[in-house]
Amino acid sequence: MLTRSRIEYVDWGINWIQGCISGCAYCYMESMQRRFNSSVEWCAPRARFDDPVAALRKRLQVTEPTGTLMLSTSHDPAMTVEIARQMAGLVDVLGEWGLVESTLVLTKHPAKALGALRRSPGHSMAPRFGISLTSLSASKYECGAEPAVLRIAALLAAHEAGYPTWVSIEPPLPGVTLAELVREVISWERVMPWVVLGKMNYRGDDPVLKAWASDWHWAVDRDVAVTLLQRAGYSESLTPTPCDGFYYIKRELEKVAYVD
Repeated sequence: MLTRSRIEYVDWGINWIQGCISGCAYCYMESMQRRFNSSVEWCAPRARFDDPVAALRKRLQVTEPTGTLMLSTSHDPAMTVEIARQMAGLVDVLGEWGLVESTLVLTKHPAKALGALRRSPGHSMAPRFGISLTSLSASKYECGAEPAVLRIAALLAAHEAGYPTWVSIEPPLPGVTLAELVREVISWERVMPWVVLGKMNYRGDDPVLKAWASDWHWAVDRDVAVTLLQRAGYSESLTPTPCDGFYYIKRELEKVAYVD
């Protein structure tokens, strides 16, 4: 339920489901599942706890997490209405421990997520609400996720409702650049979310994804994207701050070198 995270900008992950319906072809959690337990159907999510809220409350009684938490790091926290409702209940529990302001929500189903949060008893508590932005059009690589236009609309609605926001631009899908996604983000009037930039890390057998993950363009694209953000008033920060207008480049993208 509450585990240390290996994501560099997250200290703790809160995961209560096994599997995910978003169907992202590049998903590292699905590849791990297939490696260690191929009998489980990834796209048929299963609950790991009878009562996720009670399980988190029990864990927090013995573990006091510090730093940044994220709902979630192994599955989408709002892929169905019921799972989104559970997520909102977990946010309420985090509020009891004063942890909401240091909690990130990241989803490809933000309309469900926002609806559940706004209906929860502790709806006045606002975690940092985020979407994964990997393309500006529907893609076969994310066949079960909401299209970008709906993700963006929900994020802007969250901003209007007073939620601090963030955008994970990771990974741009084949043929999509960091720069074009950044241009979309900085076009949102009066909305300056925290932006995380990352590249595709793919170890599977799909030839298109494999080639895109190792393509030469990442270094150039990174620098163009960062220049655009800086010109728009963004500053670099590893963690989200109370103010908006910051970005972070993940390590694997930062270390990409130019290829002659």
